[in-house]
Amino acid sequence: MLTALTIKDYYDNKSYRLLKFDRIQLEVIRYNNIHICHIIYYKYGKNVKWQKIRQLAGSESRYILCNNKIEFPENSGLKRYTTNLLKERIAENSATEVLKRASMSDKNIAVGLYDKNAVKTELAEIFVNYTNQLTIITQDTETYYQMCQQIMKNTGAVIRIKKELSALKNCQLVIVPQKICEPLPVQSNTIIFTAEKPSVCQNGYVYFHYILSLNDNYKEIKPHSLSDEYFAQALYDKGHQYRLGSALPMLCISDGVHSTINEISRFLIKSAKE
Repeated sequence: MLTALTIKDYYDNKSYRLLKFDRIQLEVIRYNNIHICHIIYYKYGKNVKWQKIRQLAGSESRYILCNNKIEFPENSGLKRYTTNLLKERIAENSATEVLKRASMSDKNIAVGLYDKNAVKTELAEIFVNYTNQLTIITQDTETYYQMCQQIMKNTGAVIRIKKELSALKNCQLVIVPQKICEPLPVQSNTIIFTAEKPSVCQNGYVYFHYILSLNDNYKEIKPHSLSDEYFAQALYDKGHQYRLGSALPMLCISDGVHSTINEISRFLIKSAKE
């Protein structure tokens, strides 16, 4: 079950304009195995009756789908639903596809995978299909050693497993699925894919926001107050629509610049030759 909340002013609904009290409308949306309870709260005064919304949301009170302009009071028992699982997958998909297309021209592109806690080991097996030079930064080197020995034996790829971030210095493409919390020692033309905006300024081109295209069926059931990207994340994680995990973004965004996968791939090929 997904529970969504939209807060509107009375003047957004002509039939409610003459009423002098808040009004709540419930929509129940079903599509295949997806069930959405959409709470539409029409606000007459300045204050919202948060307790009423909490009663309607029930056990979903701390997993409310809503836009980020809604701020729940600390003691309301309500919380906005957030997840980065799909964004991690999209970042990984984007990096893999960029590398795949670039490898058709140059398989010697130096790739870095920053996987501090060794939770993305499957990416190493994917990347060696498209590069002969892979550097893995992790604090859990033991998890990677045995697996990478077998990979190198089977593919002939060169894989370096390091703990120090300085090993990323000469990488032309770096993947950091989770949030970057320290400056990465990379070149100014290094391409970085990650799932969240870094907490500190980075060198290179950092892609952390991705524009997706929902299919028509998902768009039809999406509450209008939610963005496509946010709704897709909820569908993937809470709605178990795992097919979204194989999606590629229409555009990747770095410092407000929108780029396609093809454009990033061409830039990677060009910078690798410099």
